[in-house]
Amino acid sequence: MISLVVPVVIAALIFGGFYYWARRQGLSTTGQAAEDEHGERRISLLTEAVAYVGVILLLAGGAVAIGQRWNSIPSCGQVGVLAGAAAFFLLIGIVVRRVREPAMQRLAGVVWFLSVACVAGAVWLAWWKAYGSTGPVTVLVGGAVTLYSAALWLVRRGALQNVALFAGLIVTVLGIVDYVVDLVNGHGGTGSAPAIVGVLPLWAFGLAWAWLGWRRYVEPVWVTIPCGVILALIVPIFAVSHGWGHVGYAIGIGPVLN
Repeated sequence: MISLVVPVVIAALIFGGFYYWARRQGLSTTGQAAEDEHGERRISLLTEAVAYVGVILLLAGGAVAIGQRWNSIPSCGQVGVLAGAAAFFLLIGIVVRRVREPAMQRLAGVVWFLSVACVAGAVWLAWWKAYGSTGPVTVLVGGAVTLYSAALWLVRRGALQNVALFAGLIVTVLGIVDYVVDLVNGHGGTGSAPAIVGVLPLWAFGLAWAWLGWRRYVEPVWVTIPCGVILALIVPIFAVSHGWGHVGYAIGIGPVLN
């Protein structure tokens, strides 16, 4: 339990620290998000929290109801349910964004994040049923999530849209690595690939993502920078745990020393 709490606390401190820094620098919100935050508040935080609890309960009830019949639904029907849910959440976000109330704008970010999750589930289920768990399927899922979340991020550069884009890119990188390893094995390679093959691309991506946030290419910066930094700090642990300690320590400590 403690091993789970400590990373969560560290991540919370990192995000909190970057958010505090971004607010002091006036970088916590940009463009449309800044207008949303400084809009006139008509809904109290307590009311907003209660509304979110109600939405969660509604979604949980719906998920349980569908889950009871999920196995009896054909594969195409399962994909249709997820695709329909994605479209439903997308439309809710479009409608809600017309309300200038900041609480409604935050709700739009939440439902669009759910829409991305449903798209990921629909694409993965559709291709997994047909081809199984392979590198190309992972690339396809990651690419779909990346493109969809990027489109939503361009419309609303909120924190959750940023996280969805980040997650989609991670899945894409992992899929590309898996696909390349399969190609190598198919041309005379033997055995499974060493852990460092997946660690290095993710580590490089984490540093690149943090740099993009620092340069304010991907906003909000208080989300982009911590996500990249945390990824670049975590992935070397996998190299160490799989017998690549010297490489893991080098890539984990090297950027800090620089």
